[in-house]
Amino acid sequence: MLEIDGSYLEGGGQILRTALSLGCILNMPFHITNIRANRPKKGLLPQHLTAVNAVARVSNAIVSGNNLGSTELYFEPKTVVGGQYDFDIGTAGSCTLLMQSILPVLLYADGKSSITVKGGTHVMKSPSYEYFEHCFLHNVRSMGVDASAMMERPGFYPQGGGVAVLDITPSKPKPYNFTERGVQVHERAYIISSNLPAHINEREERYLAGSPKHKFTVDKRNYEKSQSTGNALALICEFENYCVGADGLGQVGKPAEKVARDVLMQYEEELAGNALDHNMVDQLLLYIALAGKGAIRYDKLSGHARTNMYVISQFTGREFEIDEGKREITYA
Repeated sequence: MLEIDGSYLEGGGQILRTALSLGCILNMPFHITNIRANRPKKGLLPQHLTAVNAVARVSNAIVSGNNLGSTELYFEPKTVVGGQYDFDIGTAGSCTLLMQSILPVLLYADGKSSITVKGGTHVMKSPSYEYFEHCFLHNVRSMGVDASAMMERPGFYPQGGGVAVLDITPSKPKPYNFTERGVQVHERAYIISSNLPAHINEREERYLAGSPKHKFTVDKRNYEKSQSTGNALALICEFENYCVGADGLGQVGKPAEKVARDVLMQYEEELAGNALDHNMVDQLLLYIALAGKGAIRYDKLSGHARTNMYVISQFTGREFEIDEGKREITYA
């Protein structure tokens, strides 16, 4: 049984999520200790526990240690089975992180799957739903992954109650190089609010329209019958070969113009790097490894990315190569 140290480097939930995915795909039982050891609240929180139980369910795994607060987990996967699944995080825990855990597993299932997840679609320190659908999924589809998503309603912290659906057709990732962006195709802005005055979306749209550098196509939505209250903004730039994005959440007492300003500044910083955005790098490493070959150009190499490379190498026995001069990661 493979032993994984959950306190390695950033010591967060990414280690667990990657281990769950690769354990199922490679049919490798594992034992992980020190789960989320470097977080203020150590061990499994509701969103992590839901991910464990969800992946265990679709892979018919034998599991122990799957309880709230647990810092140790034994996971022995069996057969991955496609189908219709419903998962309720029970809090405003991240729907997108759960979907990112289960997506690669069900690519290797025996048939198509449809996953409905209830929880938080827009929460701190997680990809927003729009970033997940329009940036992350766009990029993995470039590798041949057959998956699509839709959001039925948003869920903001702390109420949650959002609902998202992920449809997956078995399809193994193919080698791909995320190195050259190619020509710019489109810039899109996704402005989402729930149970808030319409003028918030309008003010964010006006702020973006005032930028001389960009011409966004705006998708603006205001949900009036959701269980939660909140505002989110995602900016996505589609290039010929892949997408780059940035997102952010509104906050109580923070003017809409400042929300738009902060996300726009982050977006422009990512575009200036002439690479994938720094959050996307660690999310694509798993798919590069599953493809067996590929490359990623980065501007900033985060702790999440380095941690993910460590976990992947533990399962595959193969190392990523980092060229700090070219700022490229290769897997060959």
